[in-house]
Amino acid sequence: NSAGRVTFRELKDSFPDVSEMTIRRDLIYLDQLHKIVRTYGGAKSIRDAVGTDDVFSKRAVVNIENKRLIARKAVSLITPNSAIYVDSGTTMTEFAKLIPDIPLIIFTGSLSVGIELARLTLPEIKMFGGTLNKRSYCESGTRGLEYVDTINFNCAFLGTTGYTDERGFNCGDENENILKKRIMEKSDINIVLMDTSKVGISTAYTFAMPDNINIVVSDGNLPKKQMELFEKSGIHVL
Repeated sequence: NSAGRVTFRELKDSFPDVSEMTIRRDLIYLDQLHKIVRTYGGAKSIRDAVGTDDVFSKRAVVNIENKRLIARKAVSLITPNSAIYVDSGTTMTEFAKLIPDIPLIIFTGSLSVGIELARLTLPEIKMFGGTLNKRSYCESGTRGLEYVDTINFNCAFLGTTGYTDERGFNCGDENENILKKRIMEKSDINIVLMDTSKVGISTAYTFAMPDNINIVVSDGNLPKKQMELFEKSGIHVL
């Protein structure tokens, strides 16, 4: 908790008399208790791992300035008279607060995004409906998927719970993962809004690999190696 994160190697060095298997089992157990968040190669503290699928109200106040910076960058990508999708999550909610009052068709499955968009007079706001995830305030399920199949998006603005080079962009809810994948198939341009803290976090479901994404909007603190990998995959980093 004091350092924010720990690597598996550091744990082995700190507990030389404990087997690797026991350390791995302990990490799994602590992750299940929501005491830590397991990552590729180690773990993060709950306070540090803002990208986890924790209760929305807790995540909303963490790294708020970085989220607002990402939101300001992302709104520059909106084109008038286009059909866009706005995903769920705290960064996406900050993004929704800044969407200008211009002619648009905006689709979302997020209650918090929908509330922020209610201030706008010119855009049409379309909600998907479905089963509500009480942790993320996102609606998903069969009903939403059927609706998505009838839509063509010019641009999809997507949130992510985590990213690793091995498992790509990921999230912790199966229904939301399926929804993200379907939306990406129907969108001309796929944009991920991701602050640096999401790098190294791996959750259950991968919704995209780098070659599925066109643009990543971040906080300007991505490691150089990560920037190079994204650019090599054809991703423009903003």
